[in-house]
Amino acid sequence: MRKLALALLLVATQASAELSVEPGISFFTKNDVEAWYQNEFPHDLSLQVPSIRISYAHPIGDYKFRVGYWYLGKTKSSALASASDEDHSWPLSHWYGEGTNAGYTVGFDTPARKFGGFSVHTEYGLYWFRPRWHEVIPDWRPCKTCAGQLVDVSHFPRRQVTPIIGLVAEKGPLGLTATYLHDVEASKDAVPAIYAPPTKEFGWRRYIKGMMNVGLRYSFN
Repeated sequence: MRKLALALLLVATQASAELSVEPGISFFTKNDVEAWYQNEFPHDLSLQVPSIRISYAHPIGDYKFRVGYWYLGKTKSSALASASDEDHSWPLSHWYGEGTNAGYTVGFDTPARKFGGFSVHTEYGLYWFRPRWHEVIPDWRPCKTCAGQLVDVSHFPRRQVTPIIGLVAEKGPLGLTATYLHDVEASKDAVPAIYAPPTKEFGWRRYIKGMMNVGLRYSFN
């Protein structure tokens, strides 16, 4: 990330180039199959987390071509839960998990329009990312009367890509951003993340796998 930020800063010194730094908050959606927690027992899911985005934009006619790096944040979970999904009378175990979601963006900004003193435009693009998740259960029980044993597992990270769409309202160098990222799941193996799918939903809601991010953008011209 340090090398990317330096490269973007050097490029942004060119005429008409724009470097933006955007701290924000990511709003991840929990999976609803109770992976790593069970609703009836105490649990704490950290799904609203700080984020940071650094991007470079270059005008192409009335549009702007934008590339950057986005760290969406680190989600965490801690829970008391039964190792049995069918019989919750088993002795409870402690479940601890955390994972990051970060990657690169490429896309374009549409021509801006004026609304009440603000310059408003939309952003369309792709987010190429690698989600991670690590779960530790120090006292997992393979049966109701078994002694606790350590379980330490991780999601196998793979490169994924998903579309993004954002709304940006700017006044001078400052801007407010709201971005929807369609599918940021860390699944496809036996160790999914606490957020997004798998889901119990059927119909159209099963295709809504995304999350929101809001940010405060400062642009250097």
